[in-house]
Amino acid sequence: MATDKRLKDRVVLFASVEREQHDRLREMSFKTHRSIAALTRDALKQYITKRRKKARAS
Repeated sequence: MATDKRLKDRVVLFASVEREQHDRLREMSFKTHRSIAALTRDALKQYITKRRKKARAS
């Protein structure tokens, strides 16, 4: 997913993660040439989409 660096209506989010999670994110970031923020946004988008679909099925 190509991400525009100029996000619309952006909000800065700070989150604490476990060291191992951060290490994996750094590895993924390096291998994919994408920022940790971009990877995190994609993961959140996937999670929200999954939850919405699950809620609609209920």
